[in-house]
Amino acid sequence: MVDFKHKDKIIIRSLYYIHYFHIDFQMLKYLIRVVNKQEKAVNLL
Repeated sequence: MVDFKHKDKIIIRSLYYIHYFHIDFQMLKYLIRVVNKQEKAVNLL
Protein backbone atom coordinates (compact mmCIF):
# COMPACT_ATOMS: atom_id res chain seq x y z
CA MET A 1 0.00 0.00 0.00
CA VAL A 2 2.87 2.40 0.78
CA ASP A 3 4.30 1.97 -2.74
CA PHE A 4 0.85 2.53 -4.26
CA LYS A 5 0.36 5.74 -2.29
CA HIS A 6 3.86 6.89 -3.19
CA LYS A 7 3.19 6.28 -6.91
CA ASP A 8 -0.10 8.17 -6.59
CA LYS A 9 1.74 11.14 -5.09
CA ILE A 10 4.26 11.11 -7.95
CA ILE A 11 1.48 10.96 -10.56
CA ILE A 12 -0.48 13.76 -8.87
CA ARG A 13 2.66 15.87 -8.57
CA SER A 14 3.61 15.38 -12.23
CA LEU A 15 0.04 16.21 -13.33
CA TYR A 16 0.25 19.33 -11.16
CA TYR A 17 3.51 20.39 -12.80
CA ILE A 18 2.09 19.76 -16.28
CA HIS A 19 -0.90 21.94 -15.39
CA TYR A 20 1.21 24.57 -13.65
CA PHE A 21 3.63 25.01 -16.55
CA HIS A 22 0.83 24.67 -19.14
CA ILE A 23 2.71 21.90 -20.90
CA ASP A 24 0.39 19.84 -23.05
CA PHE A 25 1.17 16.28 -24.05
CA GLN A 26 2.25 17.20 -27.59
CA MET A 27 4.84 19.59 -26.16
CA LEU A 28 5.92 16.91 -23.71
CA LYS A 29 6.43 14.42 -26.56
CA TYR A 30 8.38 17.06 -28.48
CA LEU A 31 10.62 17.78 -25.48
CA ILE A 32 11.26 14.05 -24.98
CA ARG A 33 12.17 13.70 -28.67
CA VAL A 34 14.58 16.66 -28.46
CA VAL A 35 16.22 15.25 -25.34
CA ASN A 36 16.59 11.83 -26.98
CA LYS A 37 18.20 13.42 -30.05
CA GLN A 38 20.60 15.37 -27.83
CA GLU A 39 21.55 12.19 -25.97
CA LYS A 40 22.21 10.41 -29.27
CA ALA A 41 24.32 13.36 -30.46
CA VAL A 42 26.32 13.25 -27.23
CA ASN A 43 26.82 9.49 -27.65
CA LEU A 44 28.17 10.05 -31.18
CA LEU A 45 30.76 12.46 -29.74
